[in-house]
Amino acid sequence: YFASGNQGVCRITGRDKLEVLGTGFRNPDGLGLSPDGLFITTSVQEGDWTPATSICQIELDHNLGAHFGAGGPKNGQPPEPVLMYMPRGEDNSASSQAFITSEKWSPLRGDGNFVHLSSGGGSAWLVMRQNVKGRWQAASVKISGNFDSGPQCARFNPNDGHLYINGMQGWGSYTPKDGCFQRVRFTGGDKSVPIGFEARDNGVLLRFNQPVKDADAATCFAQCWNYRYGPQYGSPEYSVKYADTPGHDPLEVRSVQKLDGGKTLFLEIPQIVTASQIHLHVSTGHDIFLTAHALAEPFTEFAGYTKIAKTNHAAQIGLEAPKPSKLNPWAKGEGGREVIIEAALGLQYVQKQLTAKA
Repeated sequence: YFASGNQGVCRITGRDKLEVLGTGFRNPDGLGLSPDGLFITTSVQEGDWTPATSICQIELDHNLGAHFGAGGPKNGQPPEPVLMYMPRGEDNSASSQAFITSEKWSPLRGDGNFVHLSSGGGSAWLVMRQNVKGRWQAASVKISGNFDSGPQCARFNPNDGHLYINGMQGWGSYTPKDGCFQRVRFTGGDKSVPIGFEARDNGVLLRFNQPVKDADAATCFAQCWNYRYGPQYGSPEYSVKYADTPGHDPLEVRSVQKLDGGKTLFLEIPQIVTASQIHLHVSTGHDIFLTAHALAEPFTEFAGYTKIAKTNHAAQIGLEAPKPSKLNPWAKGEGGREVIIEAALGLQYVQKQLTAKA
């Protein structure tokens, strides 16, 4: 227990020795530790200087001591980028993470995947990581939901290989009970699950634990948006193309390529850009959310590859969104004059009729 909440993520290495590994976390709720001890994760909650619920990652030999933004900029420097943002509609209040160490869950392990818990949404997410030019970023897909209470901590039992979760009711948790202790088992089955991703300059590679049946661009959807770091509570979801305009930008999925015997899909998105949040709805039925700080080299290893010039560019500051050709009839108009209505005895009004000019 800390008398003050400013220390961040800490490591105790001796009886009286405490080391601060990272700062700038708003209301962090739990930790995750990779099996090799190299990566430490935690979550932060949307609020002042925290634009959205996020998962943060400390890499001991890379960004040790980094400041992740809560409380404002430190030493005049921008904050350390988060591993990934979570949309508030999916995870309004996050808790801890558990790296996959169980052999029974090995089909979902991928390249260092972990399970992330949403105490607000009562759900569990599989998080896949990617390193592009030394910068980590991640994507997530929901794998379980409907916990009885807000899941807080999770551990893989080394004896039976299953994931055990405890939960409790708390602020912003849309779950029905005060507490819970539940087990999640991976039972396999014939439904494919994404276990890896790569954000490329011309689309997104998705790897699955087993071959997928459906791969149709017509049933895929992609959109992106940005968050804005600042002292306000959270952030609106801003257009990437028109930086000062709230909203999402649609991204055309030009084709879907089935590779590796169906275990890999490449969603060809020529106009993909770096963004705080990219949402993919895939023909397999999965909704995948990712944060793209950087894009790897274009993926070219499929028949019919064509280099397509980008017309989309991220963060075009000052570019105004086009004005609509027709006025929105539901938009708020100019303020009208004040009208005073007097009350009379007997639950009546003095004025019996009001007239207005169209």
